[in-house]
Amino acid sequence: ALASAMGSAMGDLRRIVNNKHWMYALAGNTMTTFALGGLAEWFPTYLIRYDGVSLAQAGLSVGLITAVGGLVGTVLGSKASTNAETRPSIKSAFFLIPALFTLPAALFIFLAINLTHNPGVTFFFLFMGECCVWCNLAPISTLMTNVMPPGLRGRSNGVSIFVQHILGDVISPPVIGAISDSANLQSGLQLAWMAVLVSGGAWFMAWYALPPLAVTTKIKTKDSVPPTTFQSLLCAEGLKGLTLRSQCSADDADR
Repeated sequence: ALASAMGSAMGDLRRIVNNKHWMYALAGNTMTTFALGGLAEWFPTYLIRYDGVSLAQAGLSVGLITAVGGLVGTVLGSKASTNAETRPSIKSAFFLIPALFTLPAALFIFLAINLTHNPGVTFFFLFMGECCVWCNLAPISTLMTNVMPPGLRGRSNGVSIFVQHILGDVISPPVIGAISDSANLQSGLQLAWMAVLVSGGAWFMAWYALPPLAVTTKIKTKDSVPPTTFQSLLCAEGLKGLTLRSQCSADDADR
């Protein structure tokens, strides 16, 4: 029984890693997780060393910027990718839109790291960078669900979470710390915006080289079950009693 279960798991894993759309999406996700983990761990220290900010202010500011930037970026990325997907001239919008947002994200993070001695300017650029980085969450999460057969979605989600953390925010703090010890913290943090650019490169390559993704907006699959969208994830049964009720009901009627 154990051997059969292991064989089944390995077969599922082979099917997952052979999905090129999913692998490119995971590669980009891992790099953004690397960047965000490094920033969360080391940017408060950077503010103390280079901008003269107190420990309490540094920790609170980075936490608030990450939370608010994450919320704004998630909503912005969801709207932008959904709108782009409805345009026939744009293929694979759920790869293209996150890739495009990595360009200003990398620029803003670069400026936040390299313009010192002005906390207000640093906070502004970090906030803008976080907003742009988080724009990938809705489209990439939806994409990684849709490109997998329903029977593999749970396992592929577990694999993606494991990989993007083990190769992302688990290793970025010690790597940046090692560079800080050998040179300085500002040099180590350069890896953050570089990782964001690498993530965008992975998604641009997928957009350019892979077959176009199917449009997911208000279409039906062969078994009449609509494909997953980021909004449909929010419209789960447990959430329909909240403020999303009217929008979820409208979506159900469209389907």
